[in-house]
Amino acid sequence: MKRVIRNTLLLCICMLTAALTACQATPDAPIVVQKDMEQMIEKAQKTPINTETMPDDGERYPLLSRLGAPERYTADITPVGERLTMDIDAVVRVPEAEAMPIAQVRPIQFTQEVVSAFFDRFRGGVTLYDTTPSGFNKAWLEKNILRCMSRVKESTGREREKAQKMLDFLEAELAAIPDDPAKMISDGTLREMIISTNKPDIGRYMGVSAVEKPFAASDESYGRSFSVRNDPLRMAYDDESVDWGEEIGASLSYNRGSRINDGGAKEIYTLLLDESVVPEQAKDSLTITPSEARAMVESTISALPVSLKTDSVFLLERHYYLTETVNGETQTIYDVLSDEPPRCIYIVTLGQSVGGIPCRNVLEANANNFKTETSLTPSWFYERIKCVVSDEGIESFSWRAPMEITEIITENANLLPFSEIASIAMRMLPVIYGGYVHGDDDLLRATLSIDRIQLELQRVTEENAIEYGLVIPVWNFYGEYVSEYEWATFSSKPPYDLPGALLTINAVDGSVVDPQKGY
Repeated sequence: MKRVIRNTLLLCICMLTAALTACQATPDAPIVVQKDMEQMIEKAQKTPINTETMPDDGERYPLLSRLGAPERYTADITPVGERLTMDIDAVVRVPEAEAMPIAQVRPIQFTQEVVSAFFDRFRGGVTLYDTTPSGFNKAWLEKNILRCMSRVKESTGREREKAQKMLDFLEAELAAIPDDPAKMISDGTLREMIISTNKPDIGRYMGVSAVEKPFAASDESYGRSFSVRNDPLRMAYDDESVDWGEEIGASLSYNRGSRINDGGAKEIYTLLLDESVVPEQAKDSLTITPSEARAMVESTISALPVSLKTDSVFLLERHYYLTETVNGETQTIYDVLSDEPPRCIYIVTLGQSVGGIPCRNVLEANANNFKTETSLTPSWFYERIKCVVSDEGIESFSWRAPMEITEIITENANLLPFSEIASIAMRMLPVIYGGYVHGDDDLLRATLSIDRIQLELQRVTEENAIEYGLVIPVWNFYGEYVSEYEWATFSSKPPYDLPGALLTINAVDGSVVDPQKGY
């Protein structure tokens, strides 16, 4: 049977996704109104417009009425060239609010108060034990010490020096592990950790790394785990060989250790518009409804010293690939699905609450201000918060790049009517995606489908500014861009993550936002 070279395919998809987001900065000038934050804020602070009131659900969704937005929007788009087909048949979603705010934000670290609160809440009475400062346990260290010993014996010169340096480091880590587990009990206190075992001299950061089973074998589950990394790359490096730019974005994560994602699988993510019932395809895996999953997450965070709000609930279906055993080793066949029923779980996304509205998780870009070929410019990761929920409870929680609201610029931003946003999208989508088709001679055909248009709060920054940013209202257009070639078909949807937006329009001034740059 034909085997798919998985890494190559993923690389192609990642390159396609990066290209899709990067090209949003190339529209013609009349549509990109301006990028100046002061002008945009001045525009937002004008008296909000009033459009003709719509009777449909106006009390629950007053923004629909105010902006003249329909509950569903359909349109025919004239594509650029014969190889591109474009279609919009989308549900229009807005927050249950009367106004959209604008706020100034800045990146922050996790305080000990926040870390301790999450640690106590998630460990659920289970004792967790500190790992070594490098974040690994005894079994992992022993396994890698043997590998380093082999490298020292087999290599010469510079390679041998590097292997010996690593061996010395790992042996020191192993020697520091107490024989008595009671001396390793963690209370969630931030301590000095090592950034990288591959380059142990790079530097240190303040964090937590604790597991339920500190002496588990390297191929076994460590049970529950809890970790925190407070901006490990903001400090001065000890090693001049480091070749990446400054990156801003602390992280906190918890995992119940159930190995819910074990095994190769095709993953399908679906936003659940109806949260009152268990999706039909998930009834073999789940009994709780999406709304019950949301309530579970809200109950968990309600007693914590943070200002987070649940955003959306997605269904994740994991359809497992066929496996076969060859010479005693199990191999996954990544182009054939097995008869095993899919495993389904919920993913609840969260965001900082601004005026009672959660900030969006930006999923189509990792960070803005990426390093270029000529300079190592700092990168500020986008805040992402998500919780994985099953019938058994919260399986995992992750929070990357926390930010703090420092000022509410306006509680009620003046927004463009939906008709103007739709007009901009109708002009921009052919420009952006038609450019891909025009510049790709090997492309057979491409299809762009928009199935959701959503008014959300999203972080943007000024060019070259990473110490502060703004949370502004934007219209995000979601769907899928599929490109077909003789040898393969590629989708803009990431295979192992939630889907991102295909077009982002500033709801205040109508300019196109490039998530890759951050503005």
